[in-house]
Amino acid sequence: DGNGVIDATNSTSLRINNQDQVAFSATLRDTLDGTGDNSAIYRTSAAYGTTLVTIAREGQQSPDGDGRLASLSTANMALNELGHVAFSSFLTETSTSTNTAVWIGDGNELVLVAREGQSLNGSLITNVSFDGDGNTTRSGLNDFGQVSYRATLANGDSGVFLWTPDVHWKQNFDGNWSDTYRWTLGIAPK
Repeated sequence: DGNGVIDATNSTSLRINNQDQVAFSATLRDTLDGTGDNSAIYRTSAAYGTTLVTIAREGQQSPDGDGRLASLSTANMALNELGHVAFSSFLTETSTSTNTAVWIGDGNELVLVAREGQSLNGSLITNVSFDGDGNTTRSGLNDFGQVSYRATLANGDSGVFLWTPDVHWKQNFDGNWSDTYRWTLGIAPK
């Protein structure tokens, strides 16, 4: 995006799918906001592609409008066969003390999965985490865009929860229904 250059990658964050796409987190240097935007999560655009797609950038406004993404260079993440990347991050500049969230993105859209302070099962989330283990048998992300995450609730309950994307037409105009770009996270209904 022209704002800085990759200085280092987090080797423990490297993820590869069967489409030969690679996702990783990186630290950047020479950015416009110094330490306020010096980490990001990227994915290659296609098999053996040299073009990087930005999934999320430190300092980026949270899609729900409350806070900015932070500390992405150490993000715990997973990559599925559709090129979706799920990850957890801290947030800064929030209106409350809630500062951790789980996200899924495809380079075109970033969607909130779960966030501290969010309502869940009749209570509020007090702690949320995501396991994006690189071992594909234990990834918290599947090829339907579903994300599993751990949450502790204010009422004392805790557990592993499954989030399923609300797939909808995201364009305000007509178009080809088979064009996956026009659907949430590029997931067209079957």
